[in-house]
This record gives sequence, structure tokens and C-alpha cells, in this order.
Amino acid sequence: MQWYKPWTAESLLRLLLRLFLLLGVTGLLAVAVEQYWPGGVPEARRFWTSAVSGIIVQLGGVFLIALFLRENTLSWEAAFGLRRAGAVRHLALGAATAAVVFGLALALMLVRVEYQLGAAVPP
Repeated sequence: MQWYKPWTAESLLRLLLRLFLLLGVTGLLAVAVEQYWPGGVPEARRFWTSAVSGIIVQLGGVFLIALFLRENTLSWEAAFGLRRAGAVRHLALGAATAAVVFGLALALMLVRVEYQLGAAVPP
């Protein structure tokens, strides 16, 4: 069975190359900023460089996907199937699943911290 793909393999490879380049450059910049940031608490520097680099990667990824869609003359609805029946339900289920997984991960982190504090185990 052959599926119709409205994009070319070259444009998809360009998108992947740009995404990997974005990840690499953002990671290198984050490490450089963290090492050369004067003063302050190291944990605070690490947190802010991680938070800012994460936001840059997310926004850059959305921008690169928008370029990919424009290059292949696709709309967001057509590319991601947002006009199909049940799309809103699938998006809501995805958001609910993400919330449950995030909550579970947070609970596991809290249990680990309590265990380490109670048993006097170094992190």
C-alpha cells in the first residue's frame, strides 16, 4: 500500500538537518553561557540556561516546521489532520495524558527526594 505524501524527501531531510543544527547550536550556546556567566549560584545559572535554551528550541522547532509547511504549500490543518472528525478529542486526550505523565513524574521526584532526605543519601 502506497501513501500519498505532499512533501519531498529533500525538504524533509532539510527540516531534520535544521532541527539537529538548532539543537546543537542551542546546546553549545547554553554551555558557553553557563560557564561564562559571572557570579551567582551555580544551580540558578543551570536552571536559567536550561529553561531559556528549552524555550528557544521549542520556538525554533515551531518556526522550522512553519518553514517546512510553507515550502511544501501545506496548511497546519492539512499537515496535522486537524479537520478530521475527532481531532479535538485526540488533542484533549493527548493533553490529559501529558498532564498525568507530568504529575506522575513529579510525584516520583518528590518521593525520591523524601527518600534521600530520610536516609541521608547524597544526591
